Order: sequence, then C-alpha cells, then structure tokens
Amino acid sequence: MYSVTPANEKRTFFQWINFLIPYLYTIGILAILLWMAVAAIALAIVTFRDDPASLLMLTTTGTSSSDLIAGTSWLDVLIKPILASDFNQIVFKGLFMLLVWMLLFLVVPLAFRRLTRFKFFNLEIEVDAAAQTVIETIEVSAPKAKLMAYLSSSEATDRTIALLDAESAQFADVLAYFLEEIQAGYKKSPLNTNFSFTVYTHNPPAELNELIAASREANASIISNKADPDNVMKKSYFVYAYQNAEREFITVISSYTSLFDLFDQYLFETLHHTVTRNQEYYELLIAVATMDANA
Repeated sequence: MYSVTPANEKRTFFQWINFLIPYLYTIGILAILLWMAVAAIALAIVTFRDDPASLLMLTTTGTSSSDLIAGTSWLDVLIKPILASDFNQIVFKGLFMLLVWMLLFLVVPLAFRRLTRFKFFNLEIEVDAAAQTVIETIEVSAPKAKLMAYLSSSEATDRTIALLDAESAQFADVLAYFLEEIQAGYKKSPLNTNFSFTVYTHNPPAELNELIAASREANASIISNKADPDNVMKKSYFVYAYQNAEREFITVISSYTSLFDLFDQYLFETLHHTVTRNQEYYELLIAVATMDANA
C-alpha cells in the first residue's frame, strides 16, 4: 500500500464551536424548561403544605379581593393579581429567559450564518441567500479552475518528467506529489479548506468497499458527502478506483471540514488522467532516446 498524508487535516476552534452551538442551544432551552418545571413543583409543594385550599389558585399570601378592589385603577384590579402570583412569576421569568436565550443565538454570528430572515416586533433582518451563494460559488470555483489549468500546463508536464527521470518515481509517487500541491492550494484563501489523501494499491479500508465498487462499475470517481456539513465528527469522501498500466490505484481523499463538489471531482480526475498522459509521454521519450542510441 502506498500512503501519504503529509499534513493531517485540522478542525479549527470555530468549526468545533459551530458544530457544538446547536447542542448548546438545545441544552439551554431544556435547562430553562427544567427550571420552570422544578420551580412550579416546589411552589406547589410549599403552597399545599401552607394553604391546601389555595393550591389551584396559587395566590400570594396577604393578598385579598378587598385589597384589589381598593386599587386606584382598573390596571391594579386586573394586573396586580397576575403579577402577585408566584406561579405566574415563574412562567414570566422562564419565558423571559427563553426569549433572551433565543435572541442570543440569533445574534451570535456562528448561529446567524444560516439565518435568512428574522423579525422581532419592528426589527427585521433578512439575508439574500441566493446572491450570497452565487458569490461564494464564483470565489470557490476560480482557484480550482486555476489548479486545473496548472495540471494541464507544460510546467506540470516538465515537473512530472523531472520526477520520473531524477527520482525514478512511479505513478503513485507523482500522483501524491501533485496532490500535495493541490492540498497546499486548498489551504489558501478563499478556499481555506483541508483534506487528507491516501493512494492504495491493495487492502483499502473495508468501510469504503461500496464506494470503491461503485467507482469501478462507473469507471469514474465517486463523491460521498456527509449529511450535515457542520458535523466535524464525520468525513466526506472522494474515491477513485483508477486503472493505470493494468494496475489499479485507489485514491481516497477525505475531509472533516468541507464537502466535495463537481469542481473537486473534475480537478482530481483531471489530475489522474494528466499524470497518466505525462507518464506515457515520458516513456515515449525514453523509447525514442533508446532507439537513437542503438541506431
């Protein structure tokens, strides 16, 4: 097996935060609801012990109907009993905490990234998701197109010939060299992504058998992206079972932090075909040189 992973993929602190935010958000809501339930039960126990008859009404001790009627306005008559109720205070406090908690996670940029529209009273926030998607697609596509153009250039051909000539490299060695270059290019802005790669000649991981079989059947690469892009515990995969000189090379490219798209697929497939073409060109040069030497 030939295996090269020169730079293990790193998941950044902010990616971990982005992954954990939904769980923190849910835990916070459950904690507030649990506090409301516990407080209400504790109040019911205390009320039942002190004044069982008032359990269902949960009125505050010392408050009577005559006190309410003697209020200076109808607001005192209607609002004061509501505010004076210990149970209502628990509900109001719980609802207030829920409101603050939800607003907090709408304001935090990491959680706000997926928000397209939010309205609260007279405050309305809206994000043009379609326009943002177009901009991001253009920004991401351009560097990948440049890398693809580089692989088809005479510079890449000359580098392949130099590797094969000076270092007696094989197909997998040249493939790994250019994968390292692509890996370095992906780390730069605006891509800012990481991936790991391995080239297998035998005994690939068993969990990839289905993807490898699908690649063999289609005679093309296969992409398998994780369902949740923010889940940094799972990987997205590019798998390519590639035939070169009657030998199979299985290229596995994986990423915890990004998804693969058609641009990635075309780029990595182009890499395999370009290395094969340049290798054949090198072998032709060697054959011609040998014929000239024997002539």
